[in-house]
Amino acid sequence: LALMMQDDVTKKNLKELDALVTDNLFLVPESAIFENALVSIASDPNVTAAFPFLKTSLFEYEKVDSGDLIEREYRLLKLYLAIHNTGCDYSSSEADSLKDGAGITNLPGGMYPLIAAARLINENMTSMDLGAGNGLQGLLLQCLTPHRKTIQVELSTKMIEAGKLLHKALKIPQERVRWSAEDISEQRFGDLDFLYIYRPVKPHGEGKKLYEQVAGNLASLDKNITVLSVADCLGPYIKDSFSEFHSNEFFTIYRSSTA
Repeated sequence: LALMMQDDVTKKNLKELDALVTDNLFLVPESAIFENALVSIASDPNVTAAFPFLKTSLFEYEKVDSGDLIEREYRLLKLYLAIHNTGCDYSSSEADSLKDGAGITNLPGGMYPLIAAARLINENMTSMDLGAGNGLQGLLLQCLTPHRKTIQVELSTKMIEAGKLLHKALKIPQERVRWSAEDISEQRFGDLDFLYIYRPVKPHGEGKKLYEQVAGNLASLDKNITVLSVADCLGPYIKDSFSEFHSNEFFTIYRSSTA
């Protein structure tokens, strides 16, 4: 009964979050954490030495009137997108593997899903971003709600190199982030408590097979798992072992039937 009541509170909390973020990101308290993290990255000399274009986005953000919430949100999003694009490169073999698996490159998942994710994670959990790019989403999630570990699964070694610069700029303890340079089809979920996924592959052909494989691996785990699927393509394949916890036009949250 207590767990059901807690779930009801969480669902209400997420619905309220939907309404607030739709109006403006700066209406939620987590916006200050996002702002600090993104500015810290774009101000870091090691990051800007590698990616000097970030200076322009940071300058455009910092000159906005602090009381203009609409313009601040727009410019913060521009800064977020610029950082998300750092290191977006694949070797020829990585690009071939991505193509063979119907992979999609560097989709920005946005800040909104991370705020929702942060309200579902506690300090003892392990999260995973499947197809992490430069790992910005997982790093921001650690900033929002520090937890035991974030596993960043990404095929591109260059994007992982960029992510390690972002990691250092944010001063997140090294032991809280693990970088996994693997094809997502080879990833196992034994330590997982929370999975973040944003359409790493196209949902047809080889991509369909990957979603089926991911769903099967998740269903085989005898533990409580929460999945946040942005632009949801995984849902049709996990519906037998997971129940829908919350959904809106941007993402769907699932929980394993044992949760």
